[in-house]
Amino acid sequence: MEEVSIIIPAYNEKEGIVRVIESLRLLKEKHGQRWEIIVVDDGSTDNTPEMVRKFEDVILIQHPLNRGYGAAIKTGMRHAKYNTLVISDADGTYPVSDIPKLIAQLSKSDMVVGARHIVTAINNLT
Repeated sequence: MEEVSIIIPAYNEKEGIVRVIESLRLLKEKHGQRWEIIVVDDGSTDNTPEMVRKFEDVILIQHPLNRGYGAAIKTGMRHAKYNTLVISDADGTYPVSDIPKLIAQLSKSDMVVGARHIVTAINNLT
């Protein structure tokens, strides 16, 4: 399996972040030991960072103030160790169980985008 950096932007997600991280950790055990999970806390005012800190194997990066979803993604990308990047959400809206299916499409595509029930592969992004 690929080396993968999974980036999760989070802003006030204390209710869902633990479930998402636990699901990703199980997926990592099953499919890819060379996965890293990065949560970018975007200035949350709830206990999101404290919930993330419970997981020693999850990288937590914190913005002191809310800078927005795009900024959180860019921060995660800058800190990613691997070239394959997966961006997921912190509230469980997207099924993390589909991540291996998305990654499998990379062998014949430059970029793969998942949209709940639709997977689109984009070729030749040069």
